[in-house]
Amino acid sequence: MNLFHYYLSNMFVGLSKEQISSLSGKILRADDQLEKIKQSGKQGFFDLPFDKVGLKIIEQKAKAVQKKFKRLIVIGIGGSDLGARAIWQAVPGDKMELIFLSNPDPDTVAAVLSLPAKEWKKTAINVVSKSGSTLETMINFMTVRERLIRSVGLKNHAAHIFVTTDKGSQLESWAKKQGYDILEHPKNVGGRFSVLSVVGLFPVACGGVPVAKLLAGARTIEILEPAKFAGLQFLHYQVGKTINVLMPYSDRLACFADWYRQLWAESLGKNQLGPTPVAALGAIDQHSQIQLYNEGPNNKTITFIKVEKFGARLKVPKGMPGLEYAAGKNFSDIMHAGLEGTIGALTKNKRPSATLSIHSVSPEALGALFQFFMIATAYAGEFYGINAYNQPGVEEGKRLARLRLEKS
Repeated sequence: MNLFHYYLSNMFVGLSKEQISSLSGKILRADDQLEKIKQSGKQGFFDLPFDKVGLKIIEQKAKAVQKKFKRLIVIGIGGSDLGARAIWQAVPGDKMELIFLSNPDPDTVAAVLSLPAKEWKKTAINVVSKSGSTLETMINFMTVRERLIRSVGLKNHAAHIFVTTDKGSQLESWAKKQGYDILEHPKNVGGRFSVLSVVGLFPVACGGVPVAKLLAGARTIEILEPAKFAGLQFLHYQVGKTINVLMPYSDRLACFADWYRQLWAESLGKNQLGPTPVAALGAIDQHSQIQLYNEGPNNKTITFIKVEKFGARLKVPKGMPGLEYAAGKNFSDIMHAGLEGTIGALTKNKRPSATLSIHSVSPEALGALFQFFMIATAYAGEFYGINAYNQPGVEEGKRLARLRLEKS
């Protein structure tokens, strides 16, 4: 099953023959290192699409939640939030309402708390924190939990709460004492690589997303295409293309670009190295960022995601002077023409770009895209010679934030 095509010919712009010929050797060396990592079991995201036992647990728990509740509040941040959020935007289900709460913005949190008391009786909460100590997540959770208790009572509230965290974390120990349902965060999978685990799949499965199809799509990904993607991005980085733009031409994939931005930035920005990822959206950013991409500094690569077939069919009405050339065309024709025009202009201006073309925004295609970019990130880490799986810069910021709160 070939869920998408990777068109990369425009990525050779600005690269020398020597650079291009060196790519196969770089990929082979990275293959050897990644095979060692896979065999060691230290990075389990490679195997998540094949976890039938985990899938069965997720589906069973999700069905139980659907029978009791009509709404799920998902509380997480970063890798504990962006994956599920991206899935829900792209392929939403119809079994439950999902509310995502990530930032501790008092206005946003207050809006969630304003649910009428009777609504809390049909509301469940899924708090997601790998470490169990994420400041923003835990204060949001404790605040929402307090509101839940006021509405349903202390004795009844435990049945509403589902906790996703590492085995052995302080949160797990406390959650057990409270009587909460605990879903184990895979210990060998980092947050930003966890979208195809219980972290990303449980909440959307509750909402009715066919998560088995996401995993089926992920299983179709062979290593060569993401390896080429990572390799070409790295070659361009070496000649000054230090900004990597991902620009889907679909509103339903806007959050996916945000997910990619975290994955690429947090994995590769280390040791004074790493590209800067930018999330853009077509056709909106044709009227915002493309001027910069075409005629600004030639320091970017742009990867487009093209959707061949949209779900809805709309036609442009006739009768507007000056728009005769568009009258009667499908809206999808307008999106495709905008994308093709943008690619043509970039090529004319010698700006490297590539296109990932999917047939439709389906669960299978989405799962394939997730796995494609996670594997590409693993390869990129090998090319840069860095550990793509830690985040020391993030941890330092957390430490300093805690110190400031302790002193205030």
